[in-house]
Amino acid sequence: VDFNDSNIRSALTRLTDINWAQGMIPVNQDLYENVLTQGISLEQTIDGNRRSYSLNFIDWQTPENNVYHVTEEFSVQRRGQSAHYRPDIIVFVNGIPLVVIECKRSDLSSSKNEKPVFQGITQHLRNQNWEDGIPSLYVYSQILLSVAVNDARYATTTTPAKFWSLWQEEMPVDE
Repeated sequence: VDFNDSNIRSALTRLTDINWAQGMIPVNQDLYENVLTQGISLEQTIDGNRRSYSLNFIDWQTPENNVYHVTEEFSVQRRGQSAHYRPDIIVFVNGIPLVVIECKRSDLSSSKNEKPVFQGITQHLRNQNWEDGIPSLYVYSQILLSVAVNDARYATTTTPAKFWSLWQEEMPVDE
């Protein structure tokens, strides 16, 4: 369906007009369940017939129809500040940031003597902070990764550090 400009604007408004009063988890869940996976229904007149059509932001049936972008050091302005945070890698699908990745060198050390992969998790949690973080990026994210050489953890938005899961390969990886 070739949607008219008004419907395209309505769709983009539905995608970007976030009701932050609900909180990060309900907004993230709503975007996933009611916008990203199902698309939205819009009335459109085609050949004199007015009916509802689905506008899908992501083509789940034919993934090769989507546009994928991977960027590094993506700069996002922090809430209420002129400063920015720059997550290491962002994966966009049709312009929507679905994956956020923090990469850490294995030789990093912290004042808490924690493993580098946990420093990445700490950064993710800091970046999601409502007061001075970049929640506008994380509200769309569906998977977060923290990687450090042969150590990787994954989670979803707002997952506390203790619940991040260990990434394990199905096949053993040679040293």
